[in-house]
Amino acid sequence: MNYFKKILYYRYNPHMIDVSFRYWKKRKKTNLLNVAVIGCGGGGMMHMSHYIWHKRTNLKYVFDVESDRFKDIKKRFPFAYNHIKKTTKIDDLINDESVDIISIATPDHTHAKYAIMALDSGKNVLCEKPMCTSIEDAKKMIKSVNASKKKFSVFQQMRFTPKNAKAYEFINKDKLGELFYIRTEYIHDMRSRATEFSNWRKDPKTFQHPIYGGQHNIDLIRWLAGDITEVYAISSGKGFPNYPIHDTFTIQAKFKNGCIGNIITSYGPIVPKEFHLLNIYGTKGTMHNNNIYFEEKSIMKNTILDNAEYNGVPQFRDQISLFVNCVLNDSEQGLVSVLDGAKTVMIIEACLESLITGKPSKVKNID
Repeated sequence: MNYFKKILYYRYNPHMIDVSFRYWKKRKKTNLLNVAVIGCGGGGMMHMSHYIWHKRTNLKYVFDVESDRFKDIKKRFPFAYNHIKKTTKIDDLINDESVDIISIATPDHTHAKYAIMALDSGKNVLCEKPMCTSIEDAKKMIKSVNASKKKFSVFQQMRFTPKNAKAYEFINKDKLGELFYIRTEYIHDMRSRATEFSNWRKDPKTFQHPIYGGQHNIDLIRWLAGDITEVYAISSGKGFPNYPIHDTFTIQAKFKNGCIGNIITSYGPIVPKEFHLLNIYGTKGTMHNNNIYFEEKSIMKNTILDNAEYNGVPQFRDQISLFVNCVLNDSEQGLVSVLDGAKTVMIIEACLESLITGKPSKVKNID
């Protein structure tokens, strides 16, 4: 395998396989948005790869609390390594007025701290999911976003999966009619990957409940079907060895509009890839994953969506490109807002309460 293919096929993260040396080499070097990425784990590397690729951005800074992590940057992006400033001092990039965008890809419980610092310093912020891991932090982030007047978005790649985007289009154009049932699944073997870069997910000092890490489909189902008012959660812990808490969850949800739904998340299944099932039942049509069913004059018609599943690179690239375009064009269209992120946190907190009590739990308002 030659030098470039080694970069493309780095084993850990399939989201990185589309890094393009050609684009980086040929792009213009002027009138670029300066970007800083906070965090050098798998998520951080993915963010870096797409800012390196994007023709309108310059990856100026990378921050991590451990300088040893910078070695990974040299391994993944040797052609860009000398052009990126590496620092363990957060103030270097926070106080640099030339930095336009900060991407946050640190351990989940630190997202709020770094996002608030970046917003308060006048930076546009793209924050990895979950936006934060407490109601208190969600409120602080809402306050900072509103005060900053800068662009803010939560990184939610499931919204950019073609199948899910098409479902959103159908729902908003009333092609499925009034929704009465929706089901999503996030099936992902994380047994080795969860701790490949570090052990913060298992460390008692930094441990968070895995529902926070697997909240992709909580955001997705709310985006598609509307606000959730009540949840009931149960769990099992047989799939993920040596993990301090259960790894598989099913959540029943009631929506404000009368729809009901199920969200299934599993971190320990023996599967070759990620699976993201989506079923939607409406009064005018049904969506079974890639199959759309409509009834016209008592005749059932089936439309099949081609190339509509989650693929990683395209979804990440589209989302970062959208955020860059919103900063360039002073737009908010398509961003996953701070209120979206906060509502997901409120649903998760209700799920955690349900797991403890064994009873349904009401989803509280963020205000």
